[in-house]
Amino acid sequence: MVAAWSDSESEEEKFDEDAQANLYLMVHSDSETADEPQEAKVRGNNLWYLDSGCSKHMTGDKSRFLSLMPFQGGNVTFGDDKKGEIIGIGKVGKSPSHCIDNVFLVKGLKHNLLSISQFCDKDYDPLLWHRRLGHASLSTLKKLSSLDLVVGLPSIKVEDNQLCEACARGKHVKSSFKSKNMVSQSDKGTMIHQQKYLKDLLKKYGMEASKPHKTPMGIGDRLSEDKEGKSVDEKMYRGMIGSLLYLTASRPDIVFSVGLCARFQSNPKESHLKSVKQILRYLKGFDNLGLWYPRGANFDLVAYSDADFAGDLVHRKSTSGMAQFLGPCLVTWGSKKQNTIALSTTEAEYISAALCCAQLLWIKQQLIEFGINFGCMPILCDNSSAIRFLDHELQVHEASLKVNKL
Repeated sequence: MVAAWSDSESEEEKFDEDAQANLYLMVHSDSETADEPQEAKVRGNNLWYLDSGCSKHMTGDKSRFLSLMPFQGGNVTFGDDKKGEIIGIGKVGKSPSHCIDNVFLVKGLKHNLLSISQFCDKDYDPLLWHRRLGHASLSTLKKLSSLDLVVGLPSIKVEDNQLCEACARGKHVKSSFKSKNMVSQSDKGTMIHQQKYLKDLLKKYGMEASKPHKTPMGIGDRLSEDKEGKSVDEKMYRGMIGSLLYLTASRPDIVFSVGLCARFQSNPKESHLKSVKQILRYLKGFDNLGLWYPRGANFDLVAYSDADFAGDLVHRKSTSGMAQFLGPCLVTWGSKKQNTIALSTTEAEYISAALCCAQLLWIKQQLIEFGINFGCMPILCDNSSAIRFLDHELQVHEASLKVNKL
């Protein structure tokens, strides 16, 4: 039940909820209170309850006190309008060096209650209030304290770098993003690159002294699960893939190769690690490449589409590749494994062109909002059958479509 703290001696005096009822706690009464209540027997000799709604320490067991002084003029009112008189205040503990001050002795109270609020009010660890309010941020805690928006919240001084263990483990506070010096501007245009990040990446994985390679992956190279191959450190492999994926923000030339190696992160083998290292060797030889955006360029929107037919040896799926240029500037690019299995190169190229067209229409709509309109936007594809199919010059027949038969 809910009880309220009162400094009034008279039981008939009406409580002013805003001025006097400043203590709320949860207790349970197992026996009715008599006209002259006797000292209660506390359930469990060593049980103390931490109560977030109780603003004063209290107990009904007199034997727990190391020192006890009489207290007059206060009582605890329970939710059923029964009252427990406060008859003393003192220290509770095993020794004077290990004790709790200002604990009230209340007649009829059958539980030992420790108030979190009183700990905070007595200048204990301020992070108690931080945890009590659901791990609120320290800036929010300062505002609540300064504006007096929480009843009973004392004036707490919290250091800016103070952080509780739970928040530290949950990474609620992260370090600020460190610039990688990705943008270089001049009168002729803007260059986006990640040279510094690339050098740090090569140093991290010991590839600084490696021999450069001319291509990120061989033309005929295809990766499989390689179930009989020797496994490598999964954590290291995933770290290398994650770093390379971040590098693709300015290096579209490695998007396909990195995406292919990223498919085997769950169980990487030596053959997969060898391919990743070849990408790093390629980057070492061409570390000065980036994206160049010249000034005063035209705004002709052109797209390129291609497909790697059945390049996935595990599921026999093809991979779509696309790139969209706004004038001479590369604005979007991507490489994605197709959702379905293409039965021919025509179908694989058609799916890739359709994906490229969807991206092209999205770019067109974004530019229209800036007042830039386009007419015909070409999509360049290197498969003549797919081009005829898209132009409807080749009569569609049953063999050119994939039919799912039940």
